[in-house]
Amino acid sequence: MLNSHTLNVQIARPLEEVYEFLLEPTNFGKWAYAGDAQMKYLGGRDWAVQTSVGPRIIRFAERNSFGILDYFSQLTPDSPPHPIPMRVVANGEGTELIYTSFQRPGMSEAEWKSVIEWVTADLLALKSLLEARQG
Repeated sequence: MLNSHTLNVQIARPLEEVYEFLLEPTNFGKWAYAGDAQMKYLGGRDWAVQTSVGPRIIRFAERNSFGILDYFSQLTPDSPPHPIPMRVVANGEGTELIYTSFQRPGMSEAEWKSVIEWVTADLLALKSLLEARQG
């Protein structure tokens, strides 16, 4: 089994708004990788993403009625897809975002800790971005 780390973030915005924002792939670059991702559409739900931590290919979730926003990340087109489970659920009038990271095979403990720090920063940036839309 891979090491995992799950983060929960409460976002003071309605579930539907958070889900729709996260479902749209072009919004990914606004919050992921500290808001510094450049994206190129590849077809279907696949995007090439140039990030501060290197290039990735991301396959985004299809629309569904369960709040599932899982996506897959690949280092190269030939590398195995790495799952990134993400869900949103209603929390009163707001939203609970649940995000799980798995340590990639061969990733050092230092790299793993760094990934968790990056993901935490990304999710806090997402929270700030969405909550700033109030008004």
